[in-house]
Amino acid sequence: MKRPIPVFLFAVLAPACSTSDTAAQTGGDAADSSDTEGPAATGPTGSGDEGVDTTDGADSNGDSDSATAGGTTGGLDPDGGEPCEQFDCGTGTCSVDADGRPTCSCPEGEVVAGLQCLSCSAVTDAYDIALKGVDVTIALTLDGAAPPEAPTETATLALRNPATGELIELGDTHAASFSARVIPTVYELVYHRVLGANIPANGRAVLGYVDARAGGEVVRAIDLEAVRLTGTFAFDDVDAPASATENGRMWLRNPASGDEIFLGETASQVFDVYVLPGTYVVEYEGLTGAEIAPRNHRARVMTLEVPEGIGTHEARLNVTTAQIGGAFLVDGAPAPASPLERARISLRDGFTGDEFMIGDTDEGEYVVRVVAGTYDVVYAWQVGSAVVPANRHAIIGSLDTTAAATQTIDIPTVTIGGGFLIDGEPPPPDANDDGRLSLRGPGGDEVPLGSTTAGGFERIVVAGTYDIRYAQDTSSGIAPANSDARLATIDVVRDPSFDIDVPTAFVSGTITIGLGAPPESDYDDGWIYLRDAESGDTVLLASTRTGVYGTAIVPGKYEVVYAVETPGGQVPINAERVVVDVVDLQDVGELDIDIPVRGLGGVIGAAAGPDERGSLYLRTVDHDDRSLLGTTADGTYGQPVIPGRYLVSYGVDAATGGLPVNTNAPLACIDLLGD
Repeated sequence: MKRPIPVFLFAVLAPACSTSDTAAQTGGDAADSSDTEGPAATGPTGSGDEGVDTTDGADSNGDSDSATAGGTTGGLDPDGGEPCEQFDCGTGTCSVDADGRPTCSCPEGEVVAGLQCLSCSAVTDAYDIALKGVDVTIALTLDGAAPPEAPTETATLALRNPATGELIELGDTHAASFSARVIPTVYELVYHRVLGANIPANGRAVLGYVDARAGGEVVRAIDLEAVRLTGTFAFDDVDAPASATENGRMWLRNPASGDEIFLGETASQVFDVYVLPGTYVVEYEGLTGAEIAPRNHRARVMTLEVPEGIGTHEARLNVTTAQIGGAFLVDGAPAPASPLERARISLRDGFTGDEFMIGDTDEGEYVVRVVAGTYDVVYAWQVGSAVVPANRHAIIGSLDTTAAATQTIDIPTVTIGGGFLIDGEPPPPDANDDGRLSLRGPGGDEVPLGSTTAGGFERIVVAGTYDIRYAQDTSSGIAPANSDARLATIDVVRDPSFDIDVPTAFVSGTITIGLGAPPESDYDDGWIYLRDAESGDTVLLASTRTGVYGTAIVPGKYEVVYAVETPGGQVPINAERVVVDVVDLQDVGELDIDIPVRGLGGVIGAAAGPDERGSLYLRTVDHDDRSLLGTTADGTYGQPVIPGRYLVSYGVDAATGGLPVNTNAPLACIDLLGD
């Protein structure tokens, strides 16, 4: 018997780049950063109304503001400047992240609300929601004049809510001004060129910030500067050829905002485009090429500073390349020259995430021109089992294209094998009671090992360390019901022969709702499941209407999660809520599960017209458990809810001027108390 594997259960603004026009290594900031989750507005009044900072954002550029009677001016600096000077985080602290994007950190007891902090109100059962809207109007000029009126020269402005990423379209540049009624919060003002050659070509430029928290009306006039950017394309300091067979595309990109500007194809040799001032990453996209143009799908080649106040700026955009080549080997020997034993080798750019193929192993060797830099070498099995490893996406090394022109790619392999066991015994041969086993490596790599009904495995794999994973196919009571359990880790170089033993525990108990018997109806029902917070593995236990459950699982530490199936008035409306933080289930476990519930209700107040309607939701602070409370058309709401901390959020269904046009805007934070 081979040694069994022991089980280890694992419980906007300009991008931050160099301001040089000179070529740089394929490097720069990471790809777009994730948006901060959190509430984003003043919100419901009544039992839960809390004071929210209404300080206007600082206006650092000195532009004149206009305001209607009884209104306020919003903080907006279209000329850039320090982002934290353009608005106030209130009780929190503003800082700028590595991408140049401002963020707010909040004191204990408050939640981050996009670009502000929001206090959380203690609520027992009654909570009235008063929906407030603020009219925001932006007047735009381009270089001191009205934007072009021609339909072939069109751009749009939008407000972006950093809390949820929603975009609120204000209109196109043919209008004299842009306006919308929105939820009070701090927004990014986003510019997007639709078409045209005489307006800035930016695709998603963050011009500044609009602070609409003070209420009233926010009115602002801004002027954009268009810089004419001209120049030439080059490969290795030589003018790009006017060739359709040696050609690529060139882009400017802001990693923080996702703003992109298409400059043209290198075969055109020159570019001439209007852009907004700022610092950009220059990226290259290969179309065709063999001798001159690199193969990369998307690579960063340099940074470019477009200064303010210069009218026209000239630049030479150079792509530094390297031609590399070498043999494909497997364990030091030539790779099989057979289409029946074949794998694909690619290079992966660590900055853009771009992967591009350099060859199949049955070709014996490769020759490729790439943007100079360092790449991960990625192996992907295509066909065969006698020589090539079975890995789907293995990183087998790195390759510095500036180090040498000839670089051999050698695939290190190990032949592994062993038996499948469940609790130390041979698994049942029944296809209705089985699971799938696999090895999982870094970067999404996976090696399927087979079904437990096969009794064992033998595979050729890339040498390395892997997680052993188990997932149920079907179960009649012996195979655990886990969807993706991490069983152990294994270094296959040190231990090529090993048995995989899937441990089990039988967990059972009762299910109650608010300490009482759950409704037995299919129309008032929810699901109960276990979740490993570290691995993401889940185990479905039962629906609440059954009242009891019992199932085989892989022993470990799990959260207990509730998810509504059919809301019928008694089970909580929560789409996904943790009801037990962590429970350690080993061997045979008894676990009675109670889903706490509390009635939450109140008035929904909104100045809505007869044809307008908006929906109000509860959303958990830490993830997007979004549950419908009611609508403005109802006027009131009442729902069973699991106690805890929530954001109250709003989404418009239909608006004609009375309701805010937001589609996903947090309004306030509440702490719904239990009994």
